[in-house]
Amino acid sequence: MPKKIIRNLQIGVMLSLILLITGSIASYISIHKQMESRQSLLKTKESISLIKDILNTLLNAETGNRGYQLTGKEEFLEPLDKSGKEYPLLIADKERFNLKDKLQINIFHELRHTSDLLMKEYASLINNRKKGILMTPEELEQNKQIMDKCRMLVQEFVKHGESQLAIKNEDLNNSTKRTVLFIIFSAVAAIGVTIFVYIQLKSDIMRRDRLEKDLFYTKEMLEETSAVAQVGGWEVNMKSGKLTWSQSVREIHKTNINFQPTFENALGFYEGKNRERIEYLFDRAVQQGISFDEELQLMRNDGVTIWVRIKGIPEFENEICHRVFGIIQDIDAFKKMFLEVAEKEAMMQSFATDVPIPLAMLDKALNYVAVSSRWRDEFNMNNVDLIGNNLFTISPNIPEERKKIYRSALLGETYIDGDLR
Repeated sequence: MPKKIIRNLQIGVMLSLILLITGSIASYISIHKQMESRQSLLKTKESISLIKDILNTLLNAETGNRGYQLTGKEEFLEPLDKSGKEYPLLIADKERFNLKDKLQINIFHELRHTSDLLMKEYASLINNRKKGILMTPEELEQNKQIMDKCRMLVQEFVKHGESQLAIKNEDLNNSTKRTVLFIIFSAVAAIGVTIFVYIQLKSDIMRRDRLEKDLFYTKEMLEETSAVAQVGGWEVNMKSGKLTWSQSVREIHKTNINFQPTFENALGFYEGKNRERIEYLFDRAVQQGISFDEELQLMRNDGVTIWVRIKGIPEFENEICHRVFGIIQDIDAFKKMFLEVAEKEAMMQSFATDVPIPLAMLDKALNYVAVSSRWRDEFNMNNVDLIGNNLFTISPNIPEERKKIYRSALLGETYIDGDLR
Protein backbone atom coordinates (compact mmCIF):
# COMPACT_ATOMS: atom_id res chain seq x y z
CA MET A 1 0.00 0.00 0.00
CA PRO A 2 1.45 3.46 -0.96
CA LYS A 3 2.91 5.40 1.95
CA LYS A 4 1.06 8.56 0.95
CA ILE A 5 -2.32 6.82 1.31
CA ILE A 6 -1.34 5.46 4.69
CA ARG A 7 -0.16 8.89 5.84
CA ASN A 8 -3.35 10.61 4.66
CA LEU A 9 -5.40 7.94 6.40
CA GLN A 10 -3.48 8.39 9.65
CA ILE A 11 -3.91 12.17 9.53
CA GLY A 12 -7.64 11.89 8.87
CA VAL A 13 -8.20 9.35 11.61
CA MET A 14 -6.20 11.41 14.12
CA LEU A 15 -8.12 14.59 13.31
CA SER A 16 -11.44 12.80 13.62
CA LEU A 17 -10.42 11.21 16.91
CA ILE A 18 -9.24 14.54 18.31
CA LEU A 19 -12.53 16.20 17.39
CA LEU A 20 -14.59 13.34 18.80
CA ILE A 21 -12.59 13.11 22.03
CA THR A 22 -12.69 16.87 22.53
CA GLY A 23 -16.42 16.92 21.91
CA SER A 24 -16.98 13.98 24.23
CA ILE A 25 -15.00 15.55 27.07
CA ALA A 26 -16.75 18.90 26.69
CA SER A 27 -20.13 17.19 26.51
CA TYR A 28 -19.37 15.16 29.61
CA ILE A 29 -18.40 18.27 31.58
CA SER A 30 -21.48 20.13 30.41
CA ILE A 31 -23.83 17.23 31.13
CA HIS A 32 -22.26 16.78 34.57
CA LYS A 33 -22.91 20.44 35.36
CA GLN A 34 -26.48 20.08 34.10
CA MET A 35 -27.01 17.10 36.40
CA GLU A 36 -25.72 19.14 39.33
CA SER A 37 -28.03 22.01 38.38
CA ARG A 38 -31.01 19.67 38.15
CA GLN A 39 -30.14 18.24 41.55
CA SER A 40 -29.99 21.74 42.98
CA LEU A 41 -33.36 22.53 41.39
CA LEU A 42 -34.93 19.47 42.95
CA LYS A 43 -33.53 20.34 46.38
CA THR A 44 -34.84 23.90 46.13
CA LYS A 45 -38.28 22.63 45.17
CA GLU A 46 -38.15 20.20 48.07
CA SER A 47 -37.26 23.05 50.47
CA ILE A 48 -40.24 25.09 49.27
CA SER A 49 -42.52 22.08 49.63
CA LEU A 50 -41.30 21.41 53.20
CA ILE A 51 -41.81 25.05 54.21
CA LYS A 52 -45.34 24.91 52.85
CA ASP A 53 -45.91 21.69 54.81
CA ILE A 54 -44.90 23.51 57.99
CA LEU A 55 -47.42 26.26 57.25
CA ASN A 56 -50.16 23.71 56.56
CA THR A 57 -49.36 22.01 59.85
CA LEU A 58 -49.66 25.32 61.70
CA LEU A 59 -52.97 26.03 59.93
CA ASN A 60 -54.31 22.64 60.99
CA ALA A 61 -53.23 23.35 64.55
CA GLU A 62 -54.97 26.74 64.42
CA THR A 63 -58.17 25.10 63.13
CA GLY A 64 -58.13 22.51 65.91
CA ASN A 65 -57.51 25.13 68.60
CA ARG A 66 -60.32 27.43 67.43
CA GLY A 67 -62.80 24.58 67.09
CA TYR A 68 -62.08 23.34 70.60
CA GLN A 69 -62.14 26.84 72.08
CA LEU A 70 -65.56 27.51 70.55
CA THR A 71 -67.23 24.17 71.28
CA GLY A 72 -65.21 22.44 73.96
CA LYS A 73 -65.66 19.15 72.07
CA GLU A 74 -62.73 16.70 71.98
CA GLU A 75 -63.20 15.76 68.30
CA PHE A 76 -62.05 19.23 67.27
CA LEU A 77 -58.63 18.46 68.77
CA GLU A 78 -57.84 15.87 66.07
CA PRO A 79 -56.21 18.37 63.63
CA LEU A 80 -54.22 19.86 66.52
CA ASP A 81 -53.06 16.46 67.77
CA LYS A 82 -52.04 15.44 64.26
CA SER A 83 -50.13 18.69 63.82
CA GLY A 84 -48.45 18.16 67.17
CA LYS A 85 -47.01 14.89 65.86
CA GLU A 86 -46.08 16.11 62.38
CA TYR A 87 -44.58 19.46 63.33
CA PRO A 88 -41.51 18.18 65.28
CA LEU A 89 -40.68 15.80 62.41
CA LEU A 90 -40.86 18.59 59.83
CA ILE A 91 -38.85 21.13 61.77
CA ALA A 92 -36.25 18.86 63.39
CA ASP A 93 -34.03 17.93 60.43
CA LYS A 94 -32.56 21.16 59.15
CA GLU A 95 -30.44 19.33 56.54
CA ARG A 96 -33.56 18.32 54.60
CA PHE A 97 -34.17 21.97 53.74
CA ASN A 98 -30.79 22.26 51.96
CA LEU A 99 -30.34 25.80 53.25
CA LYS A 100 -27.29 27.44 51.69
CA ASP A 101 -28.64 30.92 51.06
CA LYS A 102 -28.10 33.27 54.03
CA LEU A 103 -31.50 34.94 53.66
CA GLN A 104 -33.34 31.62 53.65
CA ILE A 105 -31.35 30.45 56.69
CA ASN A 106 -32.41 33.57 58.63
CA ILE A 107 -36.04 33.15 57.55
CA PHE A 108 -35.99 29.50 58.56
CA HIS A 109 -34.60 30.24 62.03
CA GLU A 110 -37.15 32.99 62.58
CA LEU A 111 -39.99 30.79 61.35
CA ARG A 112 -38.88 27.96 63.58
CA HIS A 113 -38.72 30.24 66.62
CA THR A 114 -42.12 31.78 65.88
CA SER A 115 -43.86 28.49 65.13
CA ASP A 116 -42.40 26.92 68.30
CA LEU A 117 -43.96 29.74 70.33
CA LEU A 118 -47.26 29.28 68.51
CA MET A 119 -47.42 25.52 69.12
CA LYS A 120 -46.59 26.02 72.82
CA GLU A 121 -49.28 28.70 73.04
CA TYR A 122 -51.84 26.34 71.51
CA ALA A 123 -50.95 23.68 74.05
CA SER A 124 -51.34 26.15 76.90
CA LEU A 125 -54.69 27.42 75.63
CA ILE A 126 -56.03 23.88 75.26
CA ASN A 127 -55.02 23.05 78.83
CA ASN A 128 -56.75 26.21 80.06
CA ARG A 129 -59.90 25.37 78.09
CA LYS A 130 -59.98 21.92 79.63
CA LYS A 131 -59.90 23.63 83.03
CA GLY A 132 -62.81 25.84 81.99
CA ILE A 133 -60.74 28.94 81.26
CA LEU A 134 -61.91 30.50 78.01
CA MET A 135 -59.62 32.14 75.48
CA THR A 136 -59.61 35.94 75.80
CA PRO A 137 -59.91 38.31 72.84
CA GLU A 138 -56.37 39.51 73.58
CA GLU A 139 -55.04 35.96 73.30
CA LEU A 140 -57.00 35.46 70.10
CA GLU A 141 -55.51 38.62 68.61
CA GLN A 142 -52.02 37.64 69.76
CA ASN A 143 -52.30 34.18 68.11
CA LYS A 144 -53.57 35.80 64.93
CA GLN A 145 -50.54 38.10 64.81
CA ILE A 146 -48.15 35.21 65.36
CA MET A 147 -49.91 33.16 62.66
CA ASP A 148 -49.80 36.09 60.25
CA LYS A 149 -46.09 36.40 60.89
CA CYS A 150 -45.60 32.71 60.09
CA ARG A 151 -47.53 33.17 56.83
CA MET A 152 -45.41 36.18 55.94
CA LEU A 153 -42.17 34.30 56.64
CA VAL A 154 -43.29 31.32 54.55
CA GLN A 155 -44.31 33.61 51.68
CA GLU A 156 -40.96 35.37 51.84
CA PHE A 157 -39.10 32.05 51.86
CA VAL A 158 -41.15 30.73 48.91
CA LYS A 159 -40.77 33.95 46.94
CA HIS A 160 -36.99 33.93 47.38
CA GLY A 161 -36.84 30.22 46.54
CA GLU A 162 -38.89 30.66 43.38
CA SER A 163 -36.64 33.49 42.24
CA GLN A 164 -33.65 31.20 42.72
CA LEU A 165 -35.47 28.50 40.78
CA ALA A 166 -36.02 30.89 37.89
CA ILE A 167 -32.32 31.78 37.80
CA LYS A 168 -31.25 28.14 37.94
CA ASN A 169 -33.77 27.21 35.28
CA GLU A 170 -32.42 29.86 32.96
CA ASP A 171 -28.85 28.70 33.54
CA LEU A 172 -29.88 25.09 32.91
CA ASN A 173 -31.63 25.97 29.64
CA ASN A 174 -28.63 27.97 28.41
CA SER A 175 -26.28 25.15 29.34
CA THR A 176 -28.46 22.65 27.48
CA LYS A 177 -28.48 24.80 24.36
CA ARG A 178 -24.70 25.22 24.46
CA THR A 179 -24.22 21.48 24.91
CA VAL A 180 -26.46 20.62 21.97
CA LEU A 181 -24.75 23.17 19.74
CA PHE A 182 -21.29 21.92 20.69
CA ILE A 183 -22.25 18.29 20.08
CA ILE A 184 -23.68 19.21 16.66
CA PHE A 185 -20.56 21.20 15.81
CA SER A 186 -18.24 18.35 16.85
CA ALA A 187 -20.26 15.81 14.89
CA VAL A 188 -20.36 17.97 11.77
CA ALA A 189 -16.64 18.68 12.02
CA ALA A 190 -15.82 15.00 12.46
CA ILE A 191 -18.03 14.07 9.49
CA GLY A 192 -16.42 16.77 7.38
CA VAL A 193 -12.91 15.54 8.14
CA THR A 194 -13.95 11.95 7.45
CA ILE A 195 -15.47 12.84 4.09
CA PHE A 196 -12.41 14.87 3.10
CA VAL A 197 -10.03 12.02 3.93
CA TYR A 198 -12.29 9.52 2.23
CA ILE A 199 -12.20 11.50 -1.01
CA GLN A 200 -8.40 11.65 -0.91
CA LEU A 201 -7.93 7.91 -0.50
CA LYS A 202 -8.35 5.11 -2.94
CA SER A 203 -10.70 3.40 -0.56
CA ASP A 204 -11.98 0.76 -2.94
CA ILE A 205 -8.53 -0.76 -3.42
CA MET A 206 -7.76 -0.64 0.28
CA ARG A 207 -11.09 -2.20 1.24
CA ARG A 208 -10.75 -5.00 -1.27
CA ASP A 209 -7.25 -5.78 -0.07
CA ARG A 210 -8.30 -5.68 3.57
CA LEU A 211 -11.41 -7.81 3.01
CA GLU A 212 -9.44 -10.46 1.15
CA LYS A 213 -6.92 -10.67 3.98
CA ASP A 214 -9.64 -10.65 6.63
CA LEU A 215 -11.58 -13.37 4.83
CA PHE A 216 -8.52 -15.58 4.55
CA TYR A 217 -7.60 -14.99 8.20
CA THR A 218 -11.16 -15.59 9.41
CA LYS A 219 -11.41 -18.82 7.44
CA GLU A 220 -8.19 -20.11 8.95
CA MET A 221 -9.22 -19.04 12.43
CA LEU A 222 -12.62 -20.70 12.13
CA GLU A 223 -11.09 -23.94 10.90
CA GLU A 224 -8.59 -23.95 13.76
CA THR A 225 -11.26 -23.01 16.31
CA SER A 226 -13.63 -25.71 15.07
CA ALA A 227 -10.90 -28.31 15.27
CA VAL A 228 -9.91 -27.32 18.82
CA ALA A 229 -13.51 -26.98 20.06
CA GLN A 230 -14.60 -30.08 18.13
CA VAL A 231 -17.42 -28.14 16.51
CA GLY A 232 -18.60 -28.63 12.97
CA GLY A 233 -21.26 -27.13 10.73
CA TRP A 234 -23.96 -28.91 8.73
CA GLU A 235 -26.76 -27.94 6.36
CA VAL A 236 -29.74 -29.71 4.81
CA ASN A 237 -31.11 -28.23 1.58
CA MET A 238 -34.81 -29.10 1.71
CA LYS A 239 -35.32 -28.45 -2.02
CA SER A 240 -32.55 -30.76 -3.23
CA GLY A 241 -32.36 -32.99 -0.15
CA LYS A 242 -28.58 -32.54 -0.09
CA LEU A 243 -26.80 -32.79 3.29
CA THR A 244 -23.50 -30.92 3.64
CA TRP A 245 -20.91 -31.58 6.38
CA SER A 246 -17.85 -29.56 7.29
CA GLN A 247 -14.54 -31.33 7.83
CA SER A 248 -14.97 -31.13 11.61
CA VAL A 249 -18.31 -32.96 11.38
CA ARG A 250 -16.63 -35.76 9.44
CA GLU A 251 -13.94 -35.98 12.14
CA ILE A 252 -16.60 -36.17 14.89
CA HIS A 253 -18.30 -39.06 13.07
CA LYS A 254 -14.91 -40.64 12.20
CA THR A 255 -15.84 -41.04 8.53
CA ASN A 256 -13.34 -41.17 5.70
CA ILE A 257 -12.99 -38.50 3.03
CA ASN A 258 -14.97 -40.54 0.48
CA PHE A 259 -18.07 -40.84 2.69
CA GLN A 260 -21.05 -39.03 1.15
CA PRO A 261 -23.50 -37.98 3.88
CA THR A 262 -27.22 -38.17 3.22
CA PHE A 263 -30.12 -37.51 5.54
CA GLU A 264 -30.79 -41.22 5.99
CA ASN A 265 -27.21 -42.41 6.62
CA ALA A 266 -26.67 -39.46 8.99
CA LEU A 267 -29.63 -40.61 11.09
CA GLY A 268 -28.04 -44.06 11.12
CA PHE A 269 -25.43 -42.81 13.58
CA TYR A 270 -28.21 -42.47 16.18
CA GLU A 271 -29.92 -45.45 17.79
CA GLY A 272 -33.06 -46.05 19.85
CA LYS A 273 -34.46 -43.06 21.72
CA ASN A 274 -31.68 -40.80 20.43
CA ARG A 275 -32.78 -41.43 16.83
CA GLU A 276 -36.43 -40.93 17.71
CA ARG A 277 -35.55 -37.65 19.40
CA ILE A 278 -33.48 -36.22 16.54
CA GLU A 279 -36.14 -37.21 13.99
CA TYR A 280 -38.82 -35.51 16.08
CA LEU A 281 -36.77 -32.33 16.54
CA PHE A 282 -35.92 -32.13 12.83
CA ASP A 283 -39.53 -32.69 11.71
CA ARG A 284 -40.76 -30.06 14.20
CA ALA A 285 -38.18 -27.56 12.91
CA VAL A 286 -39.31 -28.12 9.30
CA GLN A 287 -43.04 -28.10 10.04
CA GLN A 288 -43.28 -25.50 12.83
CA GLY A 289 -40.09 -23.46 12.44
CA ILE A 290 -38.86 -24.30 15.97
CA SER A 291 -35.08 -24.39 16.43
CA PHE A 292 -33.53 -27.12 18.54
CA ASP A 293 -30.48 -27.51 20.76
CA GLU A 294 -30.11 -31.00 22.20
CA GLU A 295 -27.52 -33.30 23.79
CA LEU A 296 -27.68 -36.81 22.32
CA GLN A 297 -25.58 -39.95 21.95
CA LEU A 298 -24.35 -41.11 18.56
CA MET A 299 -22.30 -44.10 17.51
CA ARG A 300 -19.27 -43.12 15.48
CA ASN A 301 -18.16 -44.98 12.40
CA ASP A 302 -15.51 -46.76 14.51
CA GLY A 303 -18.21 -48.15 16.85
CA VAL A 304 -17.55 -45.83 19.80
CA THR A 305 -20.62 -44.13 21.34
CA ILE A 306 -20.11 -40.49 22.31
CA TRP A 307 -22.15 -37.55 23.57
CA VAL A 308 -22.72 -34.69 21.14
CA ARG A 309 -24.56 -31.39 21.22
CA ILE A 310 -26.53 -30.77 18.04
CA LYS A 311 -28.19 -27.47 17.22
CA GLY A 312 -30.46 -26.78 14.27
CA ILE A 313 -32.06 -23.62 12.89
CA PRO A 314 -34.77 -23.73 10.20
CA GLU A 315 -34.88 -21.03 7.52
CA PHE A 316 -38.14 -20.19 5.76
CA GLU A 317 -39.13 -18.41 2.57
CA ASN A 318 -42.80 -17.70 1.88
CA GLU A 319 -43.72 -19.89 4.87
CA ILE A 320 -41.86 -22.87 3.39
CA CYS A 321 -38.72 -24.28 4.97
CA HIS A 322 -35.99 -24.28 2.35
CA ARG A 323 -33.07 -25.29 4.53
CA VAL A 324 -32.05 -26.34 8.06
CA PHE A 325 -28.53 -25.59 9.24
CA GLY A 326 -26.64 -25.77 12.48
CA ILE A 327 -23.68 -27.15 14.37
CA ILE A 328 -22.65 -30.39 16.04
CA GLN A 329 -20.12 -30.49 18.88
CA ASP A 330 -18.31 -33.39 20.51
CA ILE A 331 -19.06 -32.92 24.26
CA ASP A 332 -18.29 -36.48 25.29
CA ALA A 333 -15.50 -35.65 27.78
CA PHE A 334 -17.40 -32.78 29.34
CA LYS A 335 -20.70 -34.71 29.51
CA LYS A 336 -19.11 -37.74 31.16
CA MET A 337 -17.33 -35.50 33.65
CA PHE A 338 -20.62 -33.69 34.38
CA LEU A 339 -22.48 -36.98 34.89
CA GLU A 340 -19.69 -38.23 37.15
CA VAL A 341 -19.78 -35.07 39.23
CA ALA A 342 -23.58 -35.25 39.44
CA GLU A 343 -23.37 -38.87 40.58
CA LYS A 344 -20.80 -38.01 43.24
CA GLU A 345 -22.86 -35.05 44.38
CA ALA A 346 -25.93 -37.26 44.67
CA MET A 347 -23.92 -39.75 46.71
CA MET A 348 -22.68 -36.94 48.94
CA GLN A 349 -26.22 -35.60 49.42
CA SER A 350 -27.48 -39.09 50.23
CA PHE A 351 -24.66 -39.61 52.73
CA ALA A 352 -25.19 -36.22 54.37
CA THR A 353 -28.95 -36.77 54.61
CA ASP A 354 -28.93 -40.34 55.92
CA VAL A 355 -25.87 -40.29 58.19
CA PRO A 356 -27.02 -41.25 61.76
CA ILE A 357 -25.48 -38.19 63.46
CA PRO A 358 -26.28 -34.46 63.44
CA LEU A 359 -24.33 -33.28 60.36
CA ALA A 360 -24.47 -30.09 58.30
CA MET A 361 -22.40 -29.11 55.26
CA LEU A 362 -21.93 -25.40 54.49
CA ASP A 363 -20.21 -23.56 51.65
CA LYS A 364 -17.62 -20.78 52.00
CA ALA A 365 -20.37 -18.20 52.55
CA LEU A 366 -21.81 -20.39 55.36
CA ASN A 367 -24.88 -21.27 53.28
CA TYR A 368 -26.38 -24.71 53.90
CA VAL A 369 -25.42 -27.26 51.24
CA ALA A 370 -26.68 -30.46 52.90
CA VAL A 371 -27.98 -31.51 56.32
CA SER A 372 -28.76 -34.88 57.90
CA SER A 373 -32.13 -35.84 59.27
CA ARG A 374 -30.60 -36.03 62.74
CA TRP A 375 -29.45 -32.40 62.41
CA ARG A 376 -33.02 -31.26 61.65
CA ASP A 377 -34.36 -33.30 64.57
CA GLU A 378 -31.63 -32.11 66.93
CA PHE A 379 -32.24 -28.40 66.24
CA ASN A 380 -36.01 -28.61 65.56
CA MET A 381 -35.62 -27.57 61.89
CA ASN A 382 -37.79 -30.16 60.14
CA ASN A 383 -40.10 -27.45 58.80
CA VAL A 384 -37.34 -24.93 57.96
CA ASP A 385 -36.01 -24.46 54.40
CA LEU A 386 -32.26 -24.74 55.03
CA ILE A 387 -30.59 -25.54 51.70
CA GLY A 388 -29.15 -22.40 50.08
CA ASN A 389 -29.89 -20.20 53.10
CA ASN A 390 -27.27 -18.66 55.36
CA LEU A 391 -26.49 -20.15 58.77
CA PHE A 392 -26.70 -16.77 60.53
CA THR A 393 -30.02 -15.95 58.80
CA ILE A 394 -31.60 -19.24 59.91
CA SER A 395 -30.13 -18.93 63.42
CA PRO A 396 -29.75 -15.19 64.14
CA ASN A 397 -29.12 -15.70 67.87
CA ILE A 398 -25.82 -17.54 67.50
CA PRO A 399 -23.37 -16.14 70.10
CA GLU A 400 -20.45 -14.09 68.83
CA GLU A 401 -18.02 -16.71 70.19
CA ARG A 402 -19.64 -19.37 68.00
CA LYS A 403 -19.54 -17.07 64.96
CA LYS A 404 -15.81 -16.63 65.55
CA ILE A 405 -15.38 -20.44 65.55
CA TYR A 406 -17.18 -20.73 62.18
CA ARG A 407 -15.12 -17.96 60.60
CA SER A 408 -11.90 -19.54 61.87
CA ALA A 409 -12.99 -22.87 60.36
CA LEU A 410 -13.24 -21.17 56.94
CA LEU A 411 -9.56 -20.28 57.35
CA GLY A 412 -8.66 -23.93 58.00
CA GLU A 413 -8.67 -23.94 61.79
CA THR A 414 -10.17 -27.08 63.37
CA TYR A 415 -12.41 -26.85 66.44
CA ILE A 416 -13.41 -29.84 68.60
CA ASP A 417 -15.94 -29.64 71.41
CA GLY A 418 -18.25 -32.07 73.11
CA ASP A 419 -21.31 -29.92 72.63
CA LEU A 420 -21.52 -27.14 70.05
CA ARG A 421 -25.03 -26.18 71.10
